[in-house]
Amino acid sequence: MAAHLALSVIGDDKRGILAAVSKVLFDTGCNIQDSSMTLVRGEFAMLMVLAAPEDTSPETLREAIVSQVADVTVFIRPVAQQQPASPLPKGKEFVVSVYGGDRPGIVHRVSRALAEMGVNITDLKTKVIGDPERPVYVMVLEVDIPAELEPEDVETELKTVAAKLSVNVTVRPLESRAL
Repeated sequence: MAAHLALSVIGDDKRGILAAVSKVLFDTGCNIQDSSMTLVRGEFAMLMVLAAPEDTSPETLREAIVSQVADVTVFIRPVAQQQPASPLPKGKEFVVSVYGGDRPGIVHRVSRALAEMGVNITDLKTKVIGDPERPVYVMVLEVDIPAELEPEDVETELKTVAAKLSVNVTVRPLESRAL
């Protein structure tokens, strides 16, 4: 029986991080089951769920990765075996897009409104774009709207929040995706 581990690696972006980490995982008999990797302003961030040999020590695995990839922070912790992708019940998948003048509190106010309605955020991307003198904040969330809620009601509530923040918001169905 395999142990299941959550692995996160964070550090300055440089070529070959994924190749080096995946080589260590392959060499130690680990199988990458779920993963996500992104770059944020030159910072590399990766999260993986691994099936590892039962005798795999998280600390030994962490040391092996750090020895192959300099200047990264590595966290490893055990996770429950074979959890579903989301332990929450699936509802209707939608994309929420928010854009407008950059200011503190946009993520908090939108995510709080969604949480209060029982909407689960399954993915989030944010970026500041445009002229540095007039930055525009863009946030795209993938959400799971419970079956008992109407997407139109979620959009109405988010538009109320958006008006207070002077940003625009749209809610649309999530198109089928490759993964």
